[in-house]
Order: sequence, then structure tokens, then C-alpha cells
Amino acid sequence: MEDIESQIAELFHERLGQFRQEVTDVDVEEIIVLMREPRDYALEEFE
Repeated sequence: MEDIESQIAELFHERLGQFRQEVTDVDVEEIIVLMREPRDYALEEFE
């Protein structure tokens, strides 16, 4: 789980850059597209 959290944090950090300090809905939606839905990870654990 920590790996997933670290990857999400890194993606947000890259998106925000130096000048932005807030995360928008668009940022979150794009990260979800990149990372997939949480239920997808749960399915992989059972395979």
C-alpha cells in the first residue's frame, strides 16, 4: 500500500510543480486514469 501512496504522491508532485499548491478535481481525475480504480488493485491481489 505504501508503494501506491508514494506513486500517487509523486504524480501529484509532478503535476503541481513549483508554483501550484492546490490539487484540483481535474488533477485527481487524471491521476485516477493513470493509476486505475482502487477496486482494480483488490482484484489483482486475489488472482
